[in-house]
Amino acid sequence: MRRASTWWNEVFKAEKEADDIKRKLIAELSSGVFHPIDRETILRLVLGSDDIAAYAKAWSRRTMLMIPLQGRLPDSTATKLVNMGKKVLEATKLVKMAIEKLVEEPRAVLGLANEIERIEEEVDDIRIDVFNEIIQLCDKVNTSFCILSKELMDSVENAADKCEDVADILRSLALLMI
Repeated sequence: MRRASTWWNEVFKAEKEADDIKRKLIAELSSGVFHPIDRETILRLVLGSDDIAAYAKAWSRRTMLMIPLQGRLPDSTATKLVNMGKKVLEATKLVKMAIEKLVEEPRAVLGLANEIERIEEEVDDIRIDVFNEIIQLCDKVNTSFCILSKELMDSVENAADKCEDVADILRSLALLMI
């Protein structure tokens, strides 16, 4: 429980920092320096990135809510959920790398976007197994634990989807720069 609480605090802090960055970027976009079309694309990129952080916060919060309940995820399910989370972390690192390379190496962004898409597909595949295990778990545990288990799984998968959405935006920006 202590480790989960530490993780929750780290995710909460990171999501708060992401919100601060989002507000600063939106303020910059409103300054009028950018063409309206560029402004809209950059705003989609900023908001999509913020969504990744929000889903990470959501899955961390759900994990914390599950701890005091009378239920336990089977080791197999917990391992798969952790694996999904690690893949989302990997995808977010690639998103960051793609953003950093966008201006100097737009062709590299295309490869990174493809890698992010591949990771998202892996998360989707793992989710199917996790979902089947959660369905079986729901026959044995209380309703609130069952619901939180599914919500946890969905939050991780939604974060992966948002990584792919951001990768698509980065891909389109890179193509404009080549």
